[in-house]
Amino acid sequence: MANILNEDLADSLAEIHAEVADDEMNWKTQTVTGKVSGGEVRGDTATGHSIPDGQFRASILKSEFTGGVYPKRGEPIAYAGTIYRIASIIIRPQAPNIILTFEA
Repeated sequence: MANILNEDLADSLAEIHAEVADDEMNWKTQTVTGKVSGGEVRGDTATGHSIPDGQFRASILKSEFTGGVYPKRGEPIAYAGTIYRIASIIIRPQAPNIILTFEA
């Protein structure tokens, strides 16, 4: 019974994720779509310019990756025209998505 509940929950999460995921990232030769957060802009008091903090978190469905091969820590990933390095990755077997943190 618990396995069926987990599958139903994973299916529901995947449906919700598909509706809100609209950020494209490029990893190796693949373009994947997910939901990216972070990268808040802060003000530089010395120059008066805005500077992004450079750290992002992305939720990406596992099905976005070809052959079940996922990114690894330290690999490059491109987002919004900038190349970042993957700082951490969370892959839970029961979850339909992975969580990446990447930074400049």
